[in-house]
Amino acid sequence: MCDAVNRWLLIAVLAGLAGCIDRTRVNERCEWDRADTGPLDLTIWPNRRHLYKDVELAEELAIRYADRIHQERFGSYGHGGLIDNGRLRDSCMASLMDAVASVHELPLERVEQARARGYRDWRWDAGVLVSFACLYGVLVWIGGGVVVRRFPREEGLSALLIPLVASLPVARPPRVPGRHIPSRCYWPARRFFF
Repeated sequence: MCDAVNRWLLIAVLAGLAGCIDRTRVNERCEWDRADTGPLDLTIWPNRRHLYKDVELAEELAIRYADRIHQERFGSYGHGGLIDNGRLRDSCMASLMDAVASVHELPLERVEQARARGYRDWRWDAGVLVSFACLYGVLVWIGGGVVVRRFPREEGLSALLIPLVASLPVARPPRVPGRHIPSRCYWPARRFFF
């Protein structure tokens, strides 16, 4: 049992580390580290992943730069995206995108496409979804046990109707004051209950 837990803990830690950016290249000066230069052939998957990682690093650098400028101006680190309505961060990001394009001998449009598309590792997403499904399953198991103990089958129809009626406020679509949320966003059967 302990070996299995240790194995899963190790897998979780390694999966978390796999998503991290290269911390040796992080700075707060809006400067691109040109140590990793050379053309990229984007028909090869490792080169595309390299471009995605560079774009991710450029976004991190732009945010850190804007946060540092905010600290210099206002005394608190963070909220740099609010300076000049984000123009400071965006100008830094544009210069970093130019640097990535020139370092890898790519057109700027291709680098911008990589930024817009982004890269999310499906394994990471699958791990998050499975963990939440497990958590949800445990909570439903506990909640279902409480409901079954409180309303046993021997009570007949009320044992079915009371939990159903009690769940309606949770299933109700949210009402946000001053905002209309389209009905197509919700379970179609909601029209029978509300």
